[in-house]
Amino acid sequence: MFFLENPYVKESKKYTVVISWWWTRWFYALWVLKWIEELKMEQNIKALYGVSAWSLVGSFWAAWMKADRVFDKFIDFKLVGLNRVNFLLGEGILKWNYLREFIQKDLPKTFEELKIPFFVGATDLKKANFILFSKWELVPAVVGSTSIPGVFPPVEFGDYILADGWVMNNFPVAKAKEQFPENEIIWINLNKFQENQNIKNVLDVLNVSFEIMLRAGIDAGLNLVDHLFYRSLGISVLSSDKKGMKKIYELGRRDCVNYFSK
Repeated sequence: MFFLENPYVKESKKYTVVISWWWTRWFYALWVLKWIEELKMEQNIKALYGVSAWSLVGSFWAAWMKADRVFDKFIDFKLVGLNRVNFLLGEGILKWNYLREFIQKDLPKTFEELKIPFFVGATDLKKANFILFSKWELVPAVVGSTSIPGVFPPVEFGDYILADGWVMNNFPVAKAKEQFPENEIIWINLNKFQENQNIKNVLDVLNVSFEIMLRAGIDAGLNLVDHLFYRSLGISVLSSDKKGMKKIYELGRRDCVNYFSK
């Protein structure tokens, strides 16, 4: 679907896209990116920010892999498998070798080879700093940004020991505005808390507690955003149900139609 008259596509318009949240919820954000493609807005996207799993998926789009192709690539992606359990490391339960192999096939080696400026947020465990990578090697920064503490081992990269970016800053909206003050910000934030969730077991407790913990920093960024996609998806962040992923993708489509058609 294309709009004959699209007020968003003007040569002078500049946008920064900030995507917050992780794992299966990335399928919602993929449709927002697909809608940007259909509106012919790619040339207006001057910067893309990703933290945690969105540094992973966003890196493919920053290399101009179309959103549909990214969807096909990740819909069958099996990150967690018992054959990859690694209790002996002492740093994490799972290894990252599979992920490295998976993404190295299609990603360029460096940030400089991407089509648009891409910023990957990660936590440096040595100095307790939030680092935004935008140059040098791409894959180590992406893998480090996605390294959930205690689940995956941290990534040694240069002078850093990297863990998941959400530890310090899952919502780098202020950083994005500081670096590109003239750009309008599109923020895809899928952490709107759903009240009265069913809490039946320890996994439910962990999931809900994690969502509450990550709410910090949301309110401070809202006044900096020009275009906001902010909602609860009603699906666990730990879910790997393929039907649920497709449902989220479709929900992103409906929200885009409603938002951009206004």
